[in-house]
Amino acid sequence: MRLRAFIGLFLLLSITTVVRAETLPTRHVKIEQASNLGLVKVLLYKDIDAANLEIRGGYQIFDPKEGNKVAKGVLDKQFLLRPTLDGIAWGEQYPGVFQVAVVPKNEDTYILLNGIQYSGDLYIYQVGSTLSIVNVLPIEDFVSSMLNPKINSQLHPEVLAALSIVVRTQAYFYSTRNESSFWHLDGREIGYQGSCVCSRRNGVDEAVAMTHHLVMKSDRYGTQDGFFDATYTGHCAGKTVPYHVVHRKEGFTSHKGVESPLAQANRADSRWRYAIHMEDLAKKLGWEGIAKYELYTDVDSGKVYGIRFENQENSLDLDIMKFQAMLGENNLKSTDFSVQYSDKSFSFVGYGEGPGAGLCLFSAQEMAKRGKNAAEILEAFFPDIKINFMNTKK
Repeated sequence: MRLRAFIGLFLLLSITTVVRAETLPTRHVKIEQASNLGLVKVLLYKDIDAANLEIRGGYQIFDPKEGNKVAKGVLDKQFLLRPTLDGIAWGEQYPGVFQVAVVPKNEDTYILLNGIQYSGDLYIYQVGSTLSIVNVLPIEDFVSSMLNPKINSQLHPEVLAALSIVVRTQAYFYSTRNESSFWHLDGREIGYQGSCVCSRRNGVDEAVAMTHHLVMKSDRYGTQDGFFDATYTGHCAGKTVPYHVVHRKEGFTSHKGVESPLAQANRADSRWRYAIHMEDLAKKLGWEGIAKYELYTDVDSGKVYGIRFENQENSLDLDIMKFQAMLGENNLKSTDFSVQYSDKSFSFVGYGEGPGAGLCLFSAQEMAKRGKNAAEILEAFFPDIKINFMNTKK
């Protein structure tokens, strides 16, 4: 079934489960923190000395605490954004104003921070002598921004539709769970790169538009609102691992992994190997040598969720996400691996790609080739879910 037909049929059949959400305003500038349903707040910088802010087109700058307009303009401007003793300065000083919201006047306005373009608004907070900057943007824009840089291969439209729903569900999970927080997600932790200046023609924008406002919810393991921390992995190598096991935190997701016969059949072809010299690994740990190691694995899936290193004086426990970041995602490609150890090197032999939790993209692609639609793909990897429509009329 083609994606457009699937979405239309799905909405028709599931009209009784439609969720009526509050109306989403186009801009939010009159309270101290943006907290409306349908917006997500992403931390861009924390405790920095200055930043280069460029605005191309019309804009308005508000004091979100008082709700007062402190500046506006219609011409392109570029100045250093910096803290002063008497408040934030950008080209001019805003006396007594220690937080501002930069709001584009229309869709033709571009905001660039340190050369990177962002959609939505920027909230700048001065704390002492440093600045923290948060991007407040519609969740739909966030989904496109997160997927566009990461999708390099040609994925089936149904897989892209499923991916869009996964990322949108995750955004709603964080934005509703931490509604009053200054930010919901740390941009550096999630790999947020702002908005894409031009389309990559990878099908992402079309998939986001076709699944507009569709999310997953679970009455069984989700939050009070039904949202959960939905994720995806490149290749699960046969079975997914529960989110809380590999990420070492509660994401209100199912505590059971999901078997994937399609990924299992392809397991041998997904084999990878990486070796690192003993001295190099010890340096990454800040040690002179390593005496022994121990892997911590999930009994059900076989995935590694932690590793312990020891030398003559110290021991160090690392969760798998930190260890992968230390070695590099292109080296330690998955959490499904074993270690071959010698006096000179560590050799990692593994299968699959990615953390191993959530939607398996390899399986999803194979399922789509066999005629499965986005809803069927999602239901295979996220048990006990319903797909709902978030009504956020502008």
